[in-house]
Amino acid sequence: VYFQNNYLFLQSFYVKLKKQLALGDKYLLEEDYEQAIAEYQIAIEIDPLSEEALAGLKKAYMGYVEELEKDDIDEAIELCYEAYDFLDEDEDFFDKGVELYLKKAAKQAKKNDFDAAIATLKDGLKEYDSDKLRKQIEKYKEEKAAYEHEQEQKALLAQVDHILTEIAKRCSESNWDGVFELMNSDDYKMMKIKHRNNEMKDIVKAESDYLKGL
Repeated sequence: VYFQNNYLFLQSFYVKLKKQLALGDKYLLEEDYEQAIAEYQIAIEIDPLSEEALAGLKKAYMGYVEELEKDDIDEAIELCYEAYDFLDEDEDFFDKGVELYLKKAAKQAKKNDFDAAIATLKDGLKEYDSDKLRKQIEKYKEEKAAYEHEQEQKALLAQVDHILTEIAKRCSESNWDGVFELMNSDDYKMMKIKHRNNEMKDIVKAESDYLKGL
């Protein structure tokens, strides 16, 4: 009786597992990844050591992550970490998670939002201990500094253009008092101080010497 009962139990166990795996395979084939994940997880509850269930679950998770990635990278990131955690820190989901964080940060950096890009990568480091993320953070810090310097130079060039245009206008009107008043103004002096690179100093000095010669 004992052996008969044990046999019936095992038979029931494998029938349930096989049925559950078949459901997972069905939804995976139909690319209904969310439902496939649910079915494979039930199969794993029946048999936590089922390699077939784990392999199917991994395929379903990856398919769903890649599907979400097309439209909602934040959801893809969240699901990828869920898979990474559920599958005992699976290496493929580690790499995919890092890839997703890098992709999201790249989109932010493309808009010159380097603070957001760096914050995204730091969030990634909380989940994945990756040197790729660390290196990219340093790269974006350098790019941020270069971008801010470039923007500062553009603003200063605009300031130079405005002031020199006004000086030229006053010269054309023979308004010499107005010219020297402007050249001795705080704005003009500050402009010369701010222009630290040699090219800008030369431009301002040349213009000043020319106007003083008038």
